[in-house]
Amino acid sequence: MRHSNRLPGLHLVEFGGDGGIHQHTIEVARQSRLLSKRVVLHTSTDPELKVLEIDYCPCMNWYRDGGTLRKLMITFSFLYRTVPHLLLIPKSDTIWLQGLFKLPLTVIVATLLKAQGRRFVFSPHALFVRGKSNWFQKLLKIALKKAEVVVSYNSKDSKELISRHIKTLQIPLLQYIPKIDAHSVEKWDKILGRSEIKIGALGQIRADKNLTFLIELADSINAKAVIVGKEINGLKAIREAAEASANEHVIADQYLDMDEFYSLMSLLDVVVLPYAVASQSGVAEIAKALGIPVLTSDVGALSEFSDKALSLDEGLETWGDAVLGLYKNKGQATLYQSGWQLNLLRKLESR
Repeated sequence: MRHSNRLPGLHLVEFGGDGGIHQHTIEVARQSRLLSKRVVLHTSTDPELKVLEIDYCPCMNWYRDGGTLRKLMITFSFLYRTVPHLLLIPKSDTIWLQGLFKLPLTVIVATLLKAQGRRFVFSPHALFVRGKSNWFQKLLKIALKKAEVVVSYNSKDSKELISRHIKTLQIPLLQYIPKIDAHSVEKWDKILGRSEIKIGALGQIRADKNLTFLIELADSINAKAVIVGKEINGLKAIREAAEASANEHVIADQYLDMDEFYSLMSLLDVVVLPYAVASQSGVAEIAKALGIPVLTSDVGALSEFSDKALSLDEGLETWGDAVLGLYKNKGQATLYQSGWQLNLLRKLESR
């Protein structure tokens, strides 16, 4: 990419400061130096990780210890600090909104940016709002229509967006891969104990992830199931399934920061994601980047992120055979394709 074709400035906006979308945004920031000399990541005042090569702007305060007034404090700070701050970004620069974290806040920013005639990119990371009303789905449609370019990460979402006449670019679901901490690996290795095969799913624990099936699957092939993450719902059923099992499994309601997440992930033999509802999976992309095979259900576009995808109706025997096959034929770490930066620049320049 010639220097003259680069963007004057690129501002990535990811409000949450943790989790998979934050990890993705970090890697996008790292790789966006081909797009712009000046790349800034606007995020929370307490991000879970700071990468030295990235220019951070901590402009979103979540008042984690705000008590009963927390929601009011967040709203006031967002409207009177975060939003005006973003609107002061030079109009020659490009803004890239990441994720659906607190969707109403994202729609407010998108609407004001559009009203100012600013060029901005939007990565929703999903075209549905899990567990929300139709009102939230309408908000998502508003945000999609405001953006100059919508970035997607799978062909299913891309086709849907194009059918709505939305300018769309599909890029890899990049994930930042930090150096794995040896002490953290040693700690988790002791917790997991001995087992010939360890299969697992890390990240948020939700009922729609169908993780009781993971326990049953592990039992069917005499493997150890590893389910660790912060519970949203569904943990009781998982614990009951694990307690009824003759095998020992590791179940923990625990938020994993980046170091812990990658350390634990590196010890798994196969990542298994039998989700009932999904669009894509950052967990699967991380596993593949670490050289760990991935088995998923065939919902949404998960098949694009896995080594093998099966219907949940195919039963434990078929799933068990698939796990054993992946375990015996482990592949190599996946390297992301380059060139997405130039494709994004072309989309922004096209009319």
